[in-house]
Amino acid sequence: MEDRARDITKLQMRYEQKPKELKDFQTEILNLEKEFAEFIKKDWTEEEIQEAKLKESEYNNCIKTLKKQPMIMNNKQLDLRTPLQRQRDERNQDIYKIYIEYMNNLPKEASKWSVFRILAEQFGMQPQGIRSIIKKMEQSEN
Repeated sequence: MEDRARDITKLQMRYEQKPKELKDFQTEILNLEKEFAEFIKKDWTEEEIQEAKLKESEYNNCIKTLKKQPMIMNNKQLDLRTPLQRQRDERNQDIYKIYIEYMNNLPKEASKWSVFRILAEQFGMQPQGIRSIIKKMEQSEN
């Protein structure tokens, strides 16, 4: 549990550092653009042309690096669930969709527990487990 908390903290620190790196790149690009604008105003010597080409290549490299940067994610977009948690959540959504279908077409003599029992047999669970999943899904909708 402690290792998981440490890993989450590391991930959050890494994503918090990304904006600083991007700001550094953006500042460097602005500086290069200013220098390039100053070069345009001058009469060019061969040495200055070579220097301008070097600056242009630096500028292009910064742009390429910025384009390669992944999108910065905020905490709401960062999915820290394990693959098993994702599978469980998908299964729970499937159970809830089927439950809604059954409840919309429920015969008069049938009860919720009969639907829970049918779903439990389908998904290899107990009816009480299905009931708790349905209850959680209904609470999350409201």
